[in-house]
Amino acid sequence: MATAKRAPSPVTLTLTEDEACTLIAILRNIGGDPAKSRRKHSDAMSDALYAVIPDGVWDPASYETRGSITFRETE
Repeated sequence: MATAKRAPSPVTLTLTEDEACTLIAILRNIGGDPAKSRRKHSDAMSDALYAVIPDGVWDPASYETRGSITFRETE
């Protein structure tokens, strides 16, 4: 069950492995310029989550997605 804390910074998010894998799937489907949009944040979060998921838990084939989220440039 996902929980979040902010005390005062940074925000700490606690996820189950299944929730983390779901969030990785979402984050890896975000488009936009990774240097000039919020995409840089989604890449960083995805990489951080992927780094702590045990081998064999993340199976991209089981997270087939359709469509994407695209961020506009902010810089």
